[in-house]
Amino acid sequence: MSKTANSLTGAGLGKTVNGKTVSGIVLAGSYNWSGSSFETLRVRPLLPVALSPIIHRVLDWLDAAAVPDAIICANGSTSALQRNLGSSYAKGLSLGYHHDGSPRGAGGCVKDAAAQSSSDLFIVTDGTSVPTADIPALLAHHVDTGAALTVVAHRRTSPYAAGTQFSPTGTYVFNRDVLDQIPATSFHDIKEGLMPKLYQDGRQIALFEVASASPRVLNADSYMALNRWMIERVSAATAPSTGRFQGLSAHPSAWVDDNAVIVGPVVLGEGARILSNATLVGPCVIGPGTTVCSQATVARSVVWENSVIGRDAFVDQCIVGEGATIEAHASIAGVLRTKQVERRRFLPRRQKKNEVASGVLARPALS
Repeated sequence: MSKTANSLTGAGLGKTVNGKTVSGIVLAGSYNWSGSSFETLRVRPLLPVALSPIIHRVLDWLDAAAVPDAIICANGSTSALQRNLGSSYAKGLSLGYHHDGSPRGAGGCVKDAAAQSSSDLFIVTDGTSVPTADIPALLAHHVDTGAALTVVAHRRTSPYAAGTQFSPTGTYVFNRDVLDQIPATSFHDIKEGLMPKLYQDGRQIALFEVASASPRVLNADSYMALNRWMIERVSAATAPSTGRFQGLSAHPSAWVDDNAVIVGPVVLGEGARILSNATLVGPCVIGPGTTVCSQATVARSVVWENSVIGRDAFVDQCIVGEGATIEAHASIAGVLRTKQVERRRFLPRRQKKNEVASGVLARPALS
């Protein structure tokens, strides 16, 4: 390992790397291509994943590595993101915003956002994913290889292709001069537009391998999968491994009746209330201010804030939106429920309540 890599790995970045300044760019624009009810729930980067908006996971990642500032590039969601996040985050990550009025693609967004910064290097990532790369090691690799662009990717195999394949995770490191290759107008993608140009010009593109993909929200199914992935990690890090409610990660103000049944991993938000003889089967998250009434069962579901799961109701593999009510004795599986709409989304058939209670209902594979 080179001296540069040794000086970076496992440490905060400060403001420079080998004399080069570093900023983050978060690609947070999203478009409602399908017209589904899920896409109207909330601006996608602000969708709650294990109680925190997805984009908080990205900003935590940047802030933990002492990246000093980040520019959030969005479209119609810019004002909502700015209201939610403000101008600074956590320990000292300064935030700026760029609004693209027309679709520019990932490459175009990077160029436009970078115009607000004088930094030499840019860590670029998706605002609807959970990045897993070690930032100091990533930057060390980028500097040591002399690359113009570094692509973070994970190794995968396919029965239909020979040899090793790598899939990009949506995280990159850009040299500033790479932005000159991106047009000032029109749609321009990183993989389909920018990278072929760099190859043609003889510029080096480096690969930085990570052990796993960065989970990303594209639709309701991937949102549920990301929640399962994150709930299990939050529970493993914070929940007790022994005792009556093992596998339960709960806010100090959450209340669970002694007669409730918890089969973790389960995450409870601030002020959540789980009443007598209610059953929670993980991976499951119950949002702030939500009440699960007596004898109700909530299994493998994401329940947002200030909702009510009625007495003796059964909810499996559902998204229950903010302020929604599941009526007493109702039985729903694989649906999106809000104050206005219910849509069947996930399960091909309705599971029976006694299947969950008896432990027959298997957890779905993470995708």
